[in-house]
Amino acid sequence: MLRVGLLGAGRIGFVHARTITRHADSTLVAVSDFVPDNAERLAAQYGATARTTDEILADAEIDAVLIATSTDTHSDLIERATAAGKAVLCEKPVDLSLERAQRCLAATRGTGQPVMIGFNRRFDPSFGALKSALDAGEVDRIIAARDASGLHVAEAYMILHHPQWERVRALLDAGALGTLGHVDAVFTYNNPDRANFRNQRGTGGGGIRDVGVYTYGSARFATGAEPEEISTRIRWEDGVDVWAHTTGTMAGPKGRFTYSGLTSTRLMRHQSVTFHGSDGLLKLTAPFNG
Repeated sequence: MLRVGLLGAGRIGFVHARTITRHADSTLVAVSDFVPDNAERLAAQYGATARTTDEILADAEIDAVLIATSTDTHSDLIERATAAGKAVLCEKPVDLSLERAQRCLAATRGTGQPVMIGFNRRFDPSFGALKSALDAGEVDRIIAARDASGLHVAEAYMILHHPQWERVRALLDAGALGTLGHVDAVFTYNNPDRANFRNQRGTGGGGIRDVGVYTYGSARFATGAEPEEISTRIRWEDGVDVWAHTTGTMAGPKGRFTYSGLTSTRLMRHQSVTFHGSDGLLKLTAPFNG
């Protein structure tokens, strides 16, 4: 049984605490946080004890620590934990400074303790399958077969080929809306059948996978812009997203503008894309299909 001490009792600390306690081969022993009440609350919820970081690192009965503190503390805590003989799993990144991260790496190498950074996508089955396909040359073979056939092969992605979208792009290129300030895209439908493949993680279910390419891709195609920053709030059911609201800023030939995209498989059927400029507003009420 791996006995774990958790450093950091914020939002991500609660996520890790739940994972540690759910695993059959690990147990959460102690929790620390610079706000003692946070450590007390999390520890009580999972049957651990609240301690200081010094106490956790000094406890020889604790095998490993999970570091979920602020980034500026990561390198110091990694070094202290490995020097104390503990394995480390640390939230990304190692440090705010590359030089400091490299010093941390050098310091931990001689301890013999394993250190891992919590870069979860390296262990995600979907990303693993994609990497395996790329390594095996499967994507290259598909492209080679297409080229050898002499035939035209295209994905069924109507935005790139529909006259309506060509007209939208022409209007934006001509400056018909003035300065573009915001793009809002919505694609929703109600599919509550849990047995349906669109509600199954293993078959590509979820609103983002199914229709997110339209809400996001339409903004990119029409404006030629790419995201500067983006964030998404998601509601999950059985491992698939049933509601997702993405917001952010995009920039390109039309300048910089804000973006909002809503996808859902639990809301009434609705589609719309709105381009809002300083001198005009263009709204598509059937942007993707009838």
